[in-house]
Amino acid sequence: MGTALRVLMAGGAVAALFGCSDAAVPADGSLTQEMGIPRAEQPVACPDEGAALQVLGSGGPIAKAGRAGTSYLLWIDGEPRLLIDAGSGSFLRFAEAGGKIESLDAILLTHLHADHVGDLIDVLNSGGFEGRSDPLAIVGPDAAPRFPGTIEFLARLLSKENGAFAYNGGYLDGTENKPPLEPRDIATSEGTAGPAGLDVPRFERRLVLGPVEIAAIVGKGPVLL
Repeated sequence: MGTALRVLMAGGAVAALFGCSDAAVPADGSLTQEMGIPRAEQPVACPDEGAALQVLGSGGPIAKAGRAGTSYLLWIDGEPRLLIDAGSGSFLRFAEAGGKIESLDAILLTHLHADHVGDLIDVLNSGGFEGRSDPLAIVGPDAAPRFPGTIEFLARLLSKENGAFAYNGGYLDGTENKPPLEPRDIATSEGTAGPAGLDVPRFERRLVLGPVEIAAIVGKGPVLL
């Protein structure tokens, strides 16, 4: 990685309720008190230079009050550039953090469990109103037993013919004021959805985002940056 990475996260029971945005929580915690949520310690401000990783959600498949499903937002030079997973509840956290589809270089999906992709359609649905026209890469695992690959997963969501959310089908071909998605399947360990190392030079699986180069490992396991 070409620059130091800072991790931004609110402590306590609420993981990154508010983060790198102008709309910070009042110092007295009144907003979280009104919501009935214990006030968490606030993260440091998002840096204007370099890279910072913001935890939007750290929850798992079992519902926990105040904790969104797994999701991270990578900031580079003060701009949200990479969304990693979009678990249930992260749509709200994404908005609170100041995230926008228009500024993202890519969305990475580590694996296709509900607690990692449950709010992806909501993030896309909202982004359809932002006027972005540049293609957006969505990178995730290939098919595995009982799981489609990322390309097929997005088709099942967005196909204009029979997708669950066909009204957002413009994402698949860049019509209807939607930016075209560029989905990519990354091979996992023998199609089992386990983590697999990336032969970056051979398969050209490197994402270059400003000062950061990412060689991702996808699956139910570690993601290496």
